[in-house]
Amino acid sequence: QMGAQNKKPSDAEVIQAYLENPISPDWLDLYFGSKVCKRESRCGVNADPDKDGLSNYEEFLFFADPTKPDTDGDGKKDGQEVRELKSPLGYGPFTAVRETTDIHENNPLADEFYQVGVEEIKKGNVVSITQILGAASKISDLPEFADIPFKVTPANSQAGLDAYVSDYYALVDGFLKDPVSQYAGTVADIDDSGLINRYLDLIQTYANDLVKTDVPSDAFAFHRAIFGSLIYQSLIATTQNDFLQGQYSDEQAKERVKIYAVYYTRFLQDADKAAEALRKKYDFPISLSDQNQQP
Repeated sequence: QMGAQNKKPSDAEVIQAYLENPISPDWLDLYFGSKVCKRESRCGVNADPDKDGLSNYEEFLFFADPTKPDTDGDGKKDGQEVRELKSPLGYGPFTAVRETTDIHENNPLADEFYQVGVEEIKKGNVVSITQILGAASKISDLPEFADIPFKVTPANSQAGLDAYVSDYYALVDGFLKDPVSQYAGTVADIDDSGLINRYLDLIQTYANDLVKTDVPSDAFAFHRAIFGSLIYQSLIATTQNDFLQGQYSDEQAKERVKIYAVYYTRFLQDADKAAEALRKKYDFPISLSDQNQQP
C-alpha cells in the first residue's frame, strides 16, 4: 500500500489535477513532492502546513513557500505581511513560483491543457510556471492607498449603504456605456495603442470617480478592493502598450500580464468577500461573482 501511495501519478492523473485543482500540479510537486495531492490536510487547498496564517492556495497566489512561515526571512510571518498588503517575498531572494488561476472559477489554464493533451505538455508548448518568475520577483508591494483621499463617511446605515450602492451602479453604468469597455477582458490582446490609451483613460476616469464617491466606512473594504482591481487593470493595459512600443519582448509582456492578473483577481476576490460580509449586516445587492460588469 505504501508503494501505491508513492507511485508516480500518470499523465492522465496530472491532466485531471489541472482540471480539478486551482493549484498547479507543478507547484504541488515543487513543495510537496507530487503533482497530485493525496493528503488534503497537508497539500490541500485549505491546508496551512507551515502555520503562517495563509492557506496553501493563498501561498500559491502570493508566490510564498507553503513549508516556511516566513518566506523572505524578514521576521514577519507570510500571513501577517499579506494582511498588511505586503508581498511575503519582500526584497529578499525569490524562490517561490505559481501559475495564474482563480479558486472561484474553473482553472483558466485547464481547457488549454486539456485541449493540447499530454504530448503538448511534454513538449513544453504550454505556459510553464517558470515563465512568470521574473515578473513576480519585481513586485514587492501591493497598493496601500495610504495617500489617496477616499471620501469615507460614518453613514453606516441601510440608507447610507443604499446611497453608496446607487452611486456605485452609476459608475459601472458609465463605464459600460463607453464602447471601449468591451475590451476589458481582452486588453492584453489589443494591437492598437490608440485604443489602449482610450481604455486607460476610461479606467482612470472610473478610478477617479471612486475616489470622489462617498463611501460608508463599513463598505470601505469593498470600495478599496474595487479600486485596487482597477490599478492592476491599468497595469495590464500599460504593459500591452509598452509591448507595442517595443519596450518588452512578447514573452516579457506575457509574464508581466500574468502576474498583474494574479493581483487583479485577488482584489476582486477581496471585494466579493467584503460584499458577503456586508450582506450579513445590510441589504447589499452587489455580488461580483454574479455580475459581469466589473472591468
